[in-house]
Amino acid sequence: MSVLYSRVKRTVTTGRNPGQKYLAVLFAPSSIDENQIAEEIASATSLAKGDVKNALTSLCEVIMRYNANSVKVKLGSLGTFSPSIKAQAKATLDDVTDDTITRITTKFRPNVVFSKRMKSAGVRLRQKDNKGYQDPE
Repeated sequence: MSVLYSRVKRTVTTGRNPGQKYLAVLFAPSSIDENQIAEEIASATSLAKGDVKNALTSLCEVIMRYNANSVKVKLGSLGTFSPSIKAQAKATLDDVTDDTITRITTKFRPNVVFSKRMKSAGVRLRQKDNKGYQDPE
């Protein structure tokens, strides 16, 4: 296993040396959905695909419900889903209201086991004939 990347040319406008630069970017040509995950889990366990799919749907609902009530959700070796807000800074305490909150979201922080798995995956330059980002000529 390895994480694929491509090399691209980008214009950098900040920092000490702005201008045209080359950098590595993630190359993710596809994704999998809940059905594919359910199929894989079903084939690796004694559970039926429908049961797995129901469990995944319920898991998502539970995470959303707890996060919407300011509760973090820790999932073993996967990681933690935490509610998060972004707000405007104000000069006085009385100026801070519901209206100063500009974004409500959830952040995912992988567990140590998950992070180690990603680090051990390594990286590999994608094949040039793959579709997606094109390497600079």
